[in-house]
Amino acid sequence: MGKALIKDNLRRIWKTRGRFLAILAIIAIGCGFFAGVKVTSPDMKATADKYYKDQRLMDIHLISTLGFSHKEIEKLSADDDVLGICGGYSADLYI
Repeated sequence: MGKALIKDNLRRIWKTRGRFLAILAIIAIGCGFFAGVKVTSPDMKATADKYYKDQRLMDIHLISTLGFSHKEIEKLSADDDVLGICGGYSADLYI
């Protein structure tokens, strides 16, 4: 049974070799794309981190549905690692 199954599968592949090669090419391109993204991801993160530090962009964006009290803002700004705090209001609107 094992030899017959292998022989039958090889015969089917040979009869539809165009389709088989197309599927094989799609799989190869997908594997190559996945490997490329997997390898370049740490470099892209390091580049973005360096850019954020060079431009002194914010590290954290805090959002609250009820807002922050003055005590909470003072606690955050009292931390040694915090260089500055900028408050603001925002709204999501459909016009």
